[in-house]
Amino acid sequence: MSTLQPSSELPHSSQSVLVVDAPNAVDQPVPLGVRLFMGLVTVMLGVLLGILTTVQHQVTTVIGEVRLPTGVVLGLVAFGSVALLSRMLNPGIARAVQLCAGVMIAVALFSSVSLGGSVLIPNNPVGWVWLIGTLVVSACAVLWPRRRERTRQEPQGDKLEVHNHLSSTENQ
Repeated sequence: MSTLQPSSELPHSSQSVLVVDAPNAVDQPVPLGVRLFMGLVTVMLGVLLGILTTVQHQVTTVIGEVRLPTGVVLGLVAFGSVALLSRMLNPGIARAVQLCAGVMIAVALFSSVSLGGSVLIPNNPVGWVWLIGTLVVSACAVLWPRRRERTRQEPQGDKLEVHNHLSSTENQ
């Protein structure tokens, strides 16, 4: 149950405190089946991301007489963004490792010669940048420092106070 109460401790009378009952605020462990399922989903999303970015990594944009490798740049930026987001949103490195493993699986499969004789990651500078870039992005995402918890919540016994900066007319 939560209640909105005026606080006399706050500097302005227009501020209030939301008091939330939290008798069992201890984190419950996630069951093993759920963790395994989420790990499999994360690897599959990594494979999908790897497929999409590997297929498009050879795209170039011509400006004047200069060819810019926009596919590899956008692919590495997309992969880096998703990998760092995965690392920052989860407390451990497991999800980032699983995502990066999925991308590495796709890159490894596409760098070998297929049954038809084609290769999606050719032996050219853009192909090498893609191969090495995905390894560097994976290492950066996994080794990214752990996020620090910043909160304005103040636990008091079995209650949790959240400061609210609303005017007193909005609180009623």
